[in-house]
Amino acid sequence: LPALTEPSRLARLPKDLPIYLFSGSEDPVGDRGAGVRRLHGSYRAAGMRDTRCTIYPGARHETLNETNREQVIGDLLEWCEQALQTVTHAAA
Repeated sequence: LPALTEPSRLARLPKDLPIYLFSGSEDPVGDRGAGVRRLHGSYRAAGMRDTRCTIYPGARHETLNETNREQVIGDLLEWCEQALQTVTHAAA
């Protein structure tokens, strides 16, 4: 995750790019949610306007394969629909 927060990389991202980060509270790769929250904070501090971060309690690294995968997939599909509406309205 550290390379993703380099200021030069963040500066190149479109400020209106929709970004959805999600992880599990027991994910050792994402520092049990703390790394994902830091990344989300870096995006917000860089001026990214359309970001969302969800940490699923009890979930681990493969969030889409956890016992609550229906909720995770539902949340992801909902976010995709909202992001598509935002992009579609901006393009019109």
